[in-house]
Amino acid sequence: MSSTFARRTVVFLAVSCFGASPGCKRKLPVAADAQALAGPAAAPAEATATTTGSSRLEAQIEQQQAAAALASKAIISPGFVLIPAGRFSMGVADPPDGSQNDARYHDVSIVRPFEMSAAETSARHYREIAGTSPELDATCSGVDDCPVAHVSWPQAVHYCNELSKRKGISPCYTLNGEAVVWNGGVKCRGFRLPTEAEWEYAARAGNAGLRYGVADAISWFDENASLRVHSTKRKRPNPWGLYDMLGNLAEWVWDWHAAYPKTSQVDPVGPIGGDNRVYRGGSWRYSDFEATFGARSAMGPGNRVEFIGFRCVRSLVE
Repeated sequence: MSSTFARRTVVFLAVSCFGASPGCKRKLPVAADAQALAGPAAAPAEATATTTGSSRLEAQIEQQQAAAALASKAIISPGFVLIPAGRFSMGVADPPDGSQNDARYHDVSIVRPFEMSAAETSARHYREIAGTSPELDATCSGVDDCPVAHVSWPQAVHYCNELSKRKGISPCYTLNGEAVVWNGGVKCRGFRLPTEAEWEYAARAGNAGLRYGVADAISWFDENASLRVHSTKRKRPNPWGLYDMLGNLAEWVWDWHAAYPKTSQVDPVGPIGGDNRVYRGGSWRYSDFEATFGARSAMGPGNRVEFIGFRCVRSLVE
């Protein structure tokens, strides 16, 4: 396991580390937490076209955003929220101890607005859409409103495809076991997993710091969750109306795990292959150190564990 300032970059091929071993828990020092909250200068949540510099990209963002805004109220799916196009600084600062940082800050432009499920996929929705009963934590109050865990990455992808079919939309993915082809990339109009960049952009909602509020108010983590998952929407949402982005369950995203690129990116989708898929956000099994925008981990896509769930997104323009 390797750790850096205000992040995690742990790759798991097995899940035994997340048992009772105290070595798997880390606390962010108070001084580091305060420094990370300052963060870099905030990037604008929305881009405006100019006649100099990156005007072509900014004009593209503005055009895509305007197209989505024309019918935003009509096209947003029930239970989803609009995530506007824009730019942000993705990642975390280099650690003060000089250790390796494979999640360093880099500029990212999200040129396509998308909708994102306001809550993690619940047991009820999973059963209704996927047609199978999920494995539940019996201690979760509400049961059907509990976010579904014990779901592998391919199962999460399958759910997004089935949701597309239920809505009469062409699915984004072609599945062959753990081999998945993403048809059309971010231009696909069906439901899908967010890219890692989309996930962090949506989680930040324009915030350049460590998190959007005090951890206890916005997140379920080991010290306030009583070591169990909780029903969705019990903590305060972020400014864009997304619940539990930094806790309760961690969430699968599309990307294979790799070090972040050093250059600016436009709608990045990660490397073309790898061994482990990324999951983002804290969980009831992690300390509040992990309830931060920059924390990231990865695991073999076939793993099904009690602290990882997912939510779907859908591009609103091609």
